[in-house]
Amino acid sequence: KPEQPTVPEPLDDGSFFFFLRTIPLEVGQTYSFNRYFKPDRNPVTVTVVRKERIKVPAGTFDAIVLHPTVKAKGVFGEGGQAELWLADDSSRVMLQMKSKLKIGSLNLYLKKITPGTR
Repeated sequence: KPEQPTVPEPLDDGSFFFFLRTIPLEVGQTYSFNRYFKPDRNPVTVTVVRKERIKVPAGTFDAIVLHPTVKAKGVFGEGGQAELWLADDSSRVMLQMKSKLKIGSLNLYLKKITPGTR
């Protein structure tokens, strides 16, 4: 395949989730990033919607609720209704994700978490 253009410090979908876990997130703020590896899909915007306490199979957690948007079709596409819940602590682990799709909905819940060793 021929080389494709990209951006400085590019992030793919999975890397973006890890990146979001490392930055300060303030309720009511919308953040814009030009780091998605496909330049035509930038900027990626992330709105910090609210904080709330949620219960998932892994337990009950304080969470930060995010609404990410990518210039594309799909789960996080423009006009989409996807939300991510990250733990409101230093781990920022993803607790839950919900998205409405044309064919129904996609709901993911953290089932189990095992603390790692450092």
